Amino acid sequence: METTNTLPLNIRKNHFDYTCIKSGEKAFIYSQCYDQINGIYYYEVFRKVIRKECVFHGKLIPEHIAFPGNEDFGVWAWSFRDKDKAEKKFNQLENELQNFN
Repeated sequence: METTNTLPLNIRKNHFDYTCIKSGEKAFIYSQCYDQINGIYYYEVFRKVIRKECVFHGKLIPEHIAFPGNEDFGVWAWSFRDKDKAEKKFNQLENELQNFN
């Protein structure tokens, strides 16, 4: 089975809206709207991690690109308040020699 090679442009998770602002061969940046009224955004940078096909509670889950959960931050995902720092981390991940899976 072929893996989808990208994530959706917009994702809603844990009561937050995320929008992909940059994607590469090895990494993504999603903006997280924390407080739309006051214009507070965070930038979540993460490696492209492929989850293998599996069965979860009797349902077949196909191979797919993972969107990070809370437990992934500091391992293969990072959150930044500053967009420039997020871009720097994204570029670092894109320039790594090997994929992280």
